[in-house]
Amino acid sequence: MKGLIEDAGVRKILLYRRNRLKTFISEQLARQTDRWEVYTRSELAPVTPRLHVDIEAFKAHCGLNNGFYRGIEQALESAGQRWVETAYEDILTAPEHVRLLEYLGVEATGVKLTQSSIKQNNKDLRTHIENFQELERAFRGSEHLAELYDYEN
Repeated sequence: MKGLIEDAGVRKILLYRRNRLKTFISEQLARQTDRWEVYTRSELAPVTPRLHVDIEAFKAHCGLNNGFYRGIEQALESAGQRWVETAYEDILTAPEHVRLLEYLGVEATGVKLTQSSIKQNNKDLRTHIENFQELERAFRGSEHLAELYDYEN
């Protein structure tokens, strides 16, 4: 990755997900089903497991992700590189397509970006988390409570 970060000929797009809980759940489900990305319905896991979310493991995961992104941003800054950030939650919107294409130097007129992978997980986390009520109580008063009820993306 160091070579890419330092290569001025490569335009960088830093993709992140605002909902850290969904990032954690997606990773845990991928580990259990061994399906990290699918492109046809037949590749979907026949049954999606329900997870018991360990709150401390989730918090550690958030810390690791924050550190990962901070490290990339610091490396880009140190290398004098430009980049643009986009959120997973916004990536399929027309305005974001235009913004990213413009950054890449591509004329947006007539270009249609499409998704080729299939979303594997339900938007409602209640279908994936067996200790949902425990998380509700634990996240009360924190920024994570809104992530628990995010029914988008």
